[in-house]
Amino acid sequence: MSAEPGTLRPGGRTARVRTAVLRAAGDVLAEQGVDRLDLADVARRAEVGKTTVYRRWGSVTALVADLLVDMADQSLPRQETGSLLGDLRGRVEAIALTYQGTPDSAVAAELFEADRALTTAGRVIDRALTALSELAASQ
Repeated sequence: MSAEPGTLRPGGRTARVRTAVLRAAGDVLAEQGVDRLDLADVARRAEVGKTTVYRRWGSVTALVADLLVDMADQSLPRQETGSLLGDLRGRVEAIALTYQGTPDSAVAAELFEADRALTTAGRVIDRALTALSELAASQ
């Protein structure tokens, strides 16, 4: 089993690249929104090779998800709600509250707008998990 990317050498090159890329992605989100987020542009702004960004994240969705995780890790403590959808929504709300009135508030607002997609995904995952639980219980 391999470690999470960026955790093998805290403060090493991997962590520095991740920090630079996430900062650049946040800047693009704040300036232009998620629809205009481009991995090659993020790589240029972060001053890293675009192959590094494509290899590490592979898609805008994966990069935004990592940015969301990073912001969530730095936000208010999380609460367990008992449902995946509730937990996801709580994390997005915690991020919005934490970054409200800060230079990162535009990024948080853009991510909060993405909550609609998160809600839909959460419902789909919740239904799938419920169906799997019911199937396992009937076996």
